[in-house]
Amino acid sequence: MKSPAAYVRISQDSEGKRLGVQRQRQDLKELAKSLGWGEPEFYEDNDRSASKVNGKRPEYDRMLVDVEAGRRDGILVYTVDRLTRRAMQLETFIGWLEAGHEQIRVPVETIEHDDFRTSNGRMVLRIKGALAQQEAERMSERIRRSQQQRVESGQRITGSRFRPFGFTHPVAMEPIPEEQDEIRGWYRAILRGESIRSIVRGLKARRVPTVSGAAWTQRVVKDCLMNYRNVGKQEYTYTDPTTKAEITELFAAEWEPIVDEATFDAVRATLSGNPGTGESRPRCYLLVGLMICGMCGTRLYVTSTGKRKPDGTLAHEARCFVEKGGCGKLARRYEPLEQYVVAEHLRIAEAGRQLVLTTPGLKEAMEAKHRAALAAANPAQDRAEKLQVKMDEAKAEYENGGMEAEDFYPMLRDLRARLNDARKEAAEIAESVASMPSPDTLLVQPSVIWDQATFDQRLAGLATSFETIAVHRSNTMGAKFDTTSVVPVRRKAQEPKVIATMLGL
Repeated sequence: MKSPAAYVRISQDSEGKRLGVQRQRQDLKELAKSLGWGEPEFYEDNDRSASKVNGKRPEYDRMLVDVEAGRRDGILVYTVDRLTRRAMQLETFIGWLEAGHEQIRVPVETIEHDDFRTSNGRMVLRIKGALAQQEAERMSERIRRSQQQRVESGQRITGSRFRPFGFTHPVAMEPIPEEQDEIRGWYRAILRGESIRSIVRGLKARRVPTVSGAAWTQRVVKDCLMNYRNVGKQEYTYTDPTTKAEITELFAAEWEPIVDEATFDAVRATLSGNPGTGESRPRCYLLVGLMICGMCGTRLYVTSTGKRKPDGTLAHEARCFVEKGGCGKLARRYEPLEQYVVAEHLRIAEAGRQLVLTTPGLKEAMEAKHRAALAAANPAQDRAEKLQVKMDEAKAEYENGGMEAEDFYPMLRDLRARLNDARKEAAEIAESVASMPSPDTLLVQPSVIWDQATFDQRLAGLATSFETIAVHRSNTMGAKFDTTSVVPVRRKAQEPKVIATMLGL
């Protein structure tokens, strides 16, 4: 053989890998020399299973390609189960051994000197392959039973060499208080409406290390928040031997939970739509959509600064992002910016309220329209009540035998139709009255209405006052907010006649 392939597969710890590879390399070189073959090309797969149906073995696949391309004309392997533990894969090599009948195209040699050139040798190959597959399946069953027993008893099972964030060891799971406090802070931040991106920015700014030494990412933080180990549970997924379907069950764990189940469920429900898996969380920043960069005119977005305010919550800033098409040269503290714009909106609302109250005849016209609507609603309601009384009297008279059925049922149909008409008319008038702005509501201070409004109502209110809010760089230093750097673009002022038209007067 001029260019045989030597395949090596190791599944041991780090020291065992080094020693095992050296030993197998030396043995396979001596085997090639004893057969009179040339120096072999080694193909090594470390920590790669040969029994999984969809298992990836890059070097094994590369060896098959090289053999089929004619770059290798023989295969050396320590034992058959090192080559493969699946009977179906063995058929590939058997096909090569049987090619050209008596002419052996691609011989396979092992340390045990199995003779695969004869029919009896190929039978032995198939038997060894079947036994290797059976041993792999039995091993898998034993591991699965062992894992299930461990998880049912509350012990942790993992294939990761890294400990989870918040715990000292991947199996022992002793708590690390400072890291678990960090995780609790993440849950509080999500419930306050902050994004995972802002949490990641804060971690990077405070130089909090990960367990692996890699950088924090949104996926890492989200996976940690969604993991049931934070509530003292663990998931166990197994394949049903009958249906072949994957089944996931939850078991109580032996370690103490980091957060309570109510907090965990609320955050898990919030994050189940983020990112790319459905609906996103509701908006929580009033000015997003209104703010634009005063330098380039693109929209500003809100992100965490990674710093905390005196109350312990994260501070945020309105930023122009290059990846969003902006210049990336503007960043302003968001909290005082929102406070200033809200104060301007309430000032505009107060001015509009005074305009309504001071416009001659406008308030009086509203009151007169209300009185007329209420007066129209009262007769319809009175008529409905009187018809209901007549129906009740007719039913009582019929039940007492004072009225025949041929007289009662036509009367009942007529009264019922008239009652329905009266009730419909009263309901339409009442709905119309309810939709009218009451003169009394105009007397309420806009700040009181703002405090009682929902987030969507506040958004709608700001949209009635401003078209856009241009934010420029600050001209002042220190903690004082520079109001001259914020330029709200007002919507057209509402004259009294415009207000009267909007109120339907």
